[in-house]
Amino acid sequence: MQKFEEPFSYVVGLNADQIGRDLLLNASNSDLTDIAKRLDISRVHSVSAKVCLRSKGQNNNIDEVIVDGTIDALLTRTCVATLEPFEEKIKTPFRVRLTRSLSEDDIQSDEDVDVLTGQTIDIGDLVIQQIAVAMAAYPRIEKASISTAGLKSDENTENSVESGAFSSLRSLLAKPESS
Repeated sequence: MQKFEEPFSYVVGLNADQIGRDLLLNASNSDLTDIAKRLDISRVHSVSAKVCLRSKGQNNNIDEVIVDGTIDALLTRTCVATLEPFEEKIKTPFRVRLTRSLSEDDIQSDEDVDVLTGQTIDIGDLVIQQIAVAMAAYPRIEKASISTAGLKSDENTENSVESGAFSSLRSLLAKPESS
């Protein structure tokens, strides 16, 4: 397993100064290179996020933090069909609930829930995780098709079936049953 230095780290304390305040994050050029390595993609052109933290609990006894935000990112991905590079734009809202103790309901919930430990949160790391979730699982250029991927498609599918791997099966099915 490859270990990464924490790119785009933006650690905030769970105190009154940070809770309820809008935070604006913009990745530096060196962060963009590190994020691309972490996401295992060709290039990251830009990453920015607007994030707000809300808490449940009082003073130093914060039990839960809700992180709401929006992410804008521009990535260079490789098309799975053509292997050509193309740009993928990500613009997505997100919400993550961090809690000191997970319940069975939390685990089975559709909500994005994670464990809150300590008195700080790395917002930059949360943003990178949300980009990873928002990225296309099988990135494809819009114009990608079987023929542009370098695969041959037969004009006459009937001929391709007769000469393909199942041609002997087809001939067995075509024979009339003997009585």
